[in-house]
Amino acid sequence: MKENELHECIMLEINRLAWKNSEVDSTKSEENIYPIDALPKIAKKAVECIYDFVKAPLAIVANSVLFSLTFIAQKHINAQTIQGMPMPCSLYFLSEAKSGDRKTTADYFALKPILEIQNKQVAEYKKAYRKWAESKGKEQEPLSPKKIFANTTLEPLVGSLIREEYKNIALESSDGGDVLNGHNFTSETAKANMTILTKIFDNGHVERNRSKSNLESSGEAFHVRLSIHLMAQPVVIQEVIKGKVMGEIGLLPRFIFVSPKSLVGTRFLKIEDLNRNILDDERLASYYERCNSLIGNWHDSIMNEDMNDSRPMLEMSLSAKKAFINIYNAIEGAQSATGKFSDLSAEASRAGELILRLSTVFAFFEGIDKVEEQHIKNASKIVLHSLEEWLKYTVQESLHNPEATKLLELLLKKYKITGKTYLLKSSINQLSRKLKDLNIRDSAIEYLSLLDDVKVINIDDKEYVVLNPKYTLN
Repeated sequence: MKENELHECIMLEINRLAWKNSEVDSTKSEENIYPIDALPKIAKKAVECIYDFVKAPLAIVANSVLFSLTFIAQKHINAQTIQGMPMPCSLYFLSEAKSGDRKTTADYFALKPILEIQNKQVAEYKKAYRKWAESKGKEQEPLSPKKIFANTTLEPLVGSLIREEYKNIALESSDGGDVLNGHNFTSETAKANMTILTKIFDNGHVERNRSKSNLESSGEAFHVRLSIHLMAQPVVIQEVIKGKVMGEIGLLPRFIFVSPKSLVGTRFLKIEDLNRNILDDERLASYYERCNSLIGNWHDSIMNEDMNDSRPMLEMSLSAKKAFINIYNAIEGAQSATGKFSDLSAEASRAGELILRLSTVFAFFEGIDKVEEQHIKNASKIVLHSLEEWLKYTVQESLHNPEATKLLELLLKKYKITGKTYLLKSSINQLSRKLKDLNIRDSAIEYLSLLDDVKVINIDDKEYVVLNPKYTLN
């Protein structure tokens, strides 16, 4: 094929390409503002109070408070599925936080009313356990009342659930990497436990079968509830995403994710900061009072005489259903080939379920026996914020790829010289020393393709890398 004919064929194919965004948006802010007004009024004020005193990023504080609300609610109620069936209202939260962001302190104040009750129960349990030990096992061994677990690995926790030592628990960790067996996200043990976590999330069912030589913690349990809040540094989250194990298994898309800007270097003190006590603040006192009124009996009684789940399901009102349909369909449409969430199909596909669960938690916290329209709308704001965070994170990680940046620079340089928005793929490794290795070149192309900055077309059995026209507008 002659050069002119080839160029015409290439341009014809380029003109058929559909780009998600062919215009440079210079007005869009990189900061994804957390929708604090979407929280129930008492919870919102508590978040603002902890933020004011602790000076941890607002989104991290919000995730901690939502985690606390979810733990309290999951014991008492179920959410309604799209099919009208009950499902757990439990939720998983993931907060990216750098060292020094005071994430642990924020979590402590959010969980304080729950932890105080637990500490009292544990003290009583220790007395009962000593009495049992002195009786030399003649009485029934008392069960541990512990429900909030910090910085533990999954293995013993899963075993305890299967042995039915616990029914309604929560896991919080300021080091998410340790919880997920360190950085070894490819181990078979990690995969198996992550799969179990997805099943607990979906229906509260735990099952694990081991060989006869290792029968400990084999079996199954029903009606289990688990909420999680993992706080991890960027390097850990990057490792999780790159490993793709959590994504492939489906665990990662079940997390409500925040990745706020660090406040380190801006948290200056004034004399009045040292003359006040966070526990004297009415905003936090009201939140603690509300939590205490909802916790109820610390010990679990979640099954009726027939061993079925006794938690009532909070149904949606008609207006709530209409609001949910509109939001659900909008998110579904955004997953199309040219949609905003086309590269976040796993996370976006879970968004509807997360909205239903979170809206149920909101209704319970406010003492309302139905999920109303405003609960759906407010929950959707938080879940959509999470999707935006995943989207932002994916873009940022790709832009930090030096080889991808080099390839983009090469395409722009060639366009300025030749006026052509395409480049023969096989020539790239000849034009750049950094992209000489074919694996590195292909990885860079893949990164830019995910960002929709380039596309690859095939003409006359040859591949060409095409630059998004948004870069040629100026």
